[in-house]
Amino acid sequence: MTLCKLIVCGVSLVIFASLSMPGQSVSSNPSGKLQSGVVVEQALQGWSGDKAGIKEGDVILRWSRGTIGGDLASPYDVQHVETEQALRGVVTLEGLRGNEKQSWVMGANSWKVATRPQL
Repeated sequence: MTLCKLIVCGVSLVIFASLSMPGQSVSSNPSGKLQSGVVVEQALQGWSGDKAGIKEGDVILRWSRGTIGGDLASPYDVQHVETEQALRGVVTLEGLRGNEKQSWVMGANSWKVATRPQL
């Protein structure tokens, strides 16, 4: 499997490519579907994500702001929540660090958290 890292507008995207023969699986995930949530690749030091305690390897599963919220399935979801929701109020991100549940309270300042799909 080949791993390529692409940085677009300050956001790190990871692209996986693999070649296989017909009938061979290219995923280590037996279902062939992406798992829910996104994996944190980096939380830039000194920015909101770092200050909230987000660490590399954390898995962010969902977000909430007041009575609204939703699941996070891709890095684009994280960007959308930061852009559309953080300016309206405090956003709480929920997820896992290893097997332990975590929550991170995010403000309106730039989060600077790079994520990738959970494979």
